[in-house]
Amino acid sequence: MFSGTGRRTRIGSWTRPNVRESNWIRRRGSNGTAADMNEDQAALAEFNGVARLFPLPNLVLFPQALQPLHIFEPRYRQLTADALIDDRLLALVLLKPGWEQNYEQTPAIFPVACLGRIVADQLMPDGRSNLLVRGLSRVRIVESRIDPRRSN
Repeated sequence: MFSGTGRRTRIGSWTRPNVRESNWIRRRGSNGTAADMNEDQAALAEFNGVARLFPLPNLVLFPQALQPLHIFEPRYRQLTADALIDDRLLALVLLKPGWEQNYEQTPAIFPVACLGRIVADQLMPDGRSNLLVRGLSRVRIVESRIDPRRSN
């Protein structure tokens, strides 16, 4: 998938998510099988190993943590729109020190990220968005590619 920095990222599993049994829900039409998994577990089960990379300078997402995000930059607006029409997954990763010099291109990132799922979204009239992201699992970034649609 493509990131706000134009990176397509393949990630490898780091750890299994810690999901409490009390979070289990029954989906409509469920027959008591795997369809009873909560939405986070279902997202992980269907995850194909490729995620949209969302690098941030001062934020680390942890599994099971909720993180509000305000999306205002055009490239992140596109990333958000892509995620919302697809699997709702983002890999939030911390930028390495010195990121400011290369921010508009491909700043250096740490190799460990957190795969998160957008659990709530609010589109504002001017195109900005408010998101609520829940951390699912730590992941290791094994490869990243530039989005060919990227303009900068």
